[in-house]
Amino acid sequence: MREFLKGLGLEPEAIDSIMAEHGKLLTASTEKITELTAKVNNLSSENTELKKVDAAALQKQIEDLTAERDTMKETHATEMSAMKFDSALELAVLNAKTIDPVGFKAHLDTSKLKYNEETKTIDGFDDQLAAIKESHKHLFSGTQATGSFQGSLNNNTESVALSGALKEHYE
Repeated sequence: MREFLKGLGLEPEAIDSIMAEHGKLLTASTEKITELTAKVNNLSSENTELKKVDAAALQKQIEDLTAERDTMKETHATEMSAMKFDSALELAVLNAKTIDPVGFKAHLDTSKLKYNEETKTIDGFDDQLAAIKESHKHLFSGTQATGSFQGSLNNNTESVALSGALKEHYE
């Protein structure tokens, strides 16, 4: 390049100045080429890594997790509904003033009972309560079992009512 500039008739000081400026531009261009080459190599590596990712497997995993979440939501809703029903039923049984809650509940047809979200009570309970109070009076306070005891007490041959026999026995 220096020879070319001499051939053009330029003075040595001008040639030195041009060559110095040309050197700076050449160095800057070389650095820029090196930088861009490194970026291209880095992007190529990233591209290779991204190609290794199995998009179908990730999509399947997303679908599986979504289905699992939906199942868990349904299970939770069912469990919450059952818990609300059970709590409301226990409260209703307690308010029914039965002397035998277990015996009372054995007579309930829970398939005909439904929890009411608005009133927080059990629909159909009052109807069954009335029917059970009528047919199984012994399950409620304020009622007494009736009946008589036939037999003898202390070798006595006369019939005695159960309440009388118990009274006589414990006196």
